[in-house]
Amino acid sequence: MRAAFRSLSLRSSLARASAITTPRPLVPSSTTPARRPPQSAQLYPQHSRTMADYTHINSSEAAPALGPYSHAIKTPTAIYLSGSIPCDAQGNLVEGTIGDKTAAVFKNIKAVLEAADSSIERIVKVTIFLTDMANFADVNTEYAKWIQHKPARSCVAVKQLPKNVDVEIEVIALP
Repeated sequence: MRAAFRSLSLRSSLARASAITTPRPLVPSSTTPARRPPQSAQLYPQHSRTMADYTHINSSEAAPALGPYSHAIKTPTAIYLSGSIPCDAQGNLVEGTIGDKTAAVFKNIKAVLEAADSSIERIVKVTIFLTDMANFADVNTEYAKWIQHKPARSCVAVKQLPKNVDVEIEVIALP
């Protein structure tokens, strides 16, 4: 009898120890799905990223950069465009209505995306900077002519933009 009691005591001690070290599922095991790696781990192989994983993009068809930066940076998963203002390819400011200026900005964005082997249809995020929110409706009208697929978007009022322009737009697109 003592041997049976010791055996039972040993089993319960082991069961308690395993319960402490083994996490229990929050739901019964019959409904617990099989564990899978996160989706990002399935899509992108795990390796360390290096500076060689991105490319500077500059387009002669877009307004020249106003400072020491690229028109865009292309990575394996996204293209990050610098903000674009209403200038032509020679760097001259575009005059006219806010709609004309917004169209000039989108011409620059299109040129940079094409230089990066992408397109306006692959834009996933847009950020618009306006010096006057009274221009919001007119910018939206021109925006709708260029972008129909409705990417994520923000519009921010700012005090001032480079070269005292009224609008600047930056985007993120897929390669």
